[in-house]
Amino acid sequence: MLRHIQAGITKSTVRRNRDQKKHRTFPSDVEVLQAVNLMKRKDTIRVILADDHAMIRRGIRKILEKHRNIAVVGESSTGAGAIQLVHELQPDVLLLDIEMPDMKGYQVARELRRSQIQVSILALSTCDDDHFIEETLQSGMDGYLNKSEAPAKILQAVYHVSQNIRQSK
Repeated sequence: MLRHIQAGITKSTVRRNRDQKKHRTFPSDVEVLQAVNLMKRKDTIRVILADDHAMIRRGIRKILEKHRNIAVVGESSTGAGAIQLVHELQPDVLLLDIEMPDMKGYQVARELRRSQIQVSILALSTCDDDHFIEETLQSGMDGYLNKSEAPAKILQAVYHVSQNIRQSK
């Protein structure tokens, strides 16, 4: 088992790396800058934060709102609230805590996928177990972030998954 897992693991990365036994991060800084430049010509990335800890939401909001291309349009401390906000606000990205009091993150993701709402879902957790990450991604999440990641990794993940959803809208 890998001791140190890097941020920004996607479904395709997990599948690809089963054979290679390693994980890779989201795109390089150069690729992210290219994506940012592309996004400057497009609309703002709309994000909803769902975590039962207000301090986590506040910290991630501060990181994201430093970038003019990203707008946090809603916050929820519950899974049910996150589902409701996604239906009402139709964001590009949902940053979703895996462990919330009323619903697990995978339950929220499955419900949103059943309703066929187009939103990219990034899982947030403190767990770094390979098996847990793979199960999380199989539940309908588009990426996985450890809550201890550097701000740049969070931004990379948001830009990366938002590109996929924007191309399909």
